Amino acid sequence: MRARLSLPTLALLALLAALLPAAAPAHAAPQGSLSPSTIAPGGTLSVSVSGFRPGERIDRWVTRPDSTSEAIYPYIYADDEGRAGWTYTLAGDAPAGEWTMAARGVRSNGRIGLAFEVTYSGPSAPEAPRAIVIPASGTPGDRFSFSATGFDWGEQVDVWLNGPQDENLPGPYGVHADGQGIAYWAWRAPEDVNRGAWRMIAVGRVSRVQHIIPFEIR
Repeated sequence: MRARLSLPTLALLALLAALLPAAAPAHAAPQGSLSPSTIAPGGTLSVSVSGFRPGERIDRWVTRPDSTSEAIYPYIYADDEGRAGWTYTLAGDAPAGEWTMAARGVRSNGRIGLAFEVTYSGPSAPEAPRAIVIPASGTPGDRFSFSATGFDWGEQVDVWLNGPQDENLPGPYGVHADGQGIAYWAWRAPEDVNRGAWRMIAVGRVSRVQHIIPFEIR
């Protein structure tokens, strides 16, 4: 014979059930894109990913058609919204076939793999240096991540900003290109920054390669 629960006991059990925390929703898998999806050896890819934990380190590597992999350095970190972007330049003797650009968040263990095709299309003019900013539009207080290609190995890159009212602001000091001639840096917009169209200027001290990277503070 089963014992019956009294009304006060049932009420207490209902209250305890209501106080139990709901199960946390599963974290969405990282997403991303790269451009171009078909590229010749020596070309440069632009990669954008999202869905990682804010500020976490993101490990990156590429996998060749023969399944061998190569890690990409230096480490990069997701911004406050879990996003990151970078460029990757293929070697001039990169083998043709299907490659994969992969990324993994070291805390979330979130992973993403983006496929691209390397093809031989005959001699072509060198690809122009590229530069990207993520996000392309933000608000005061947001962190903007920049990358630019075409610099000499390890050279110092001077960066500064032009604002919508012709104001000039200094950018981060000590920006240097890596072994592939790519520079990475970030800038957090002040809370009292003017809203409108901004430009990040980057100039290599030795190569004199210059980038003007537009973005918006709304």
